[in-house]
Amino acid sequence: MAHCPLAPSLLSSGASQLERSKRITESTEPYRHHHKDGSLWVVGQLRAGQADGYWEWFRKDGTKLRSGHFSKGVQVGEWTTYDKAGKVYKVTTIRKAAVPSGQPADWRRPPPLTG
Repeated sequence: MAHCPLAPSLLSSGASQLERSKRITESTEPYRHHHKDGSLWVVGQLRAGQADGYWEWFRKDGTKLRSGHFSKGVQVGEWTTYDKAGKVYKVTTIRKAAVPSGQPADWRRPPPLTG
């Protein structure tokens, strides 16, 4: 797991081990993944190993492709798709979780973590 900035304060706060563990687990950690050529592909954050909060995807030339929010691994709210010039092409509102398991089901899912 990545370094958690909350860990030192939690350890000294007098909270029980279970409370400390739960707070550390619920904190977010940044996530970045790159195209094979090294350019940035996706940036977002993980909470308990699932996509959470605001995410952005980029084309190999660096222009933004798509952006939107996840909650516990599920797409929520407005998702914006951008054209090759970086201008808004369309906005889609996600009304319900598309996949009951809580995991996004298509290319928008962040790639698996390695190492």
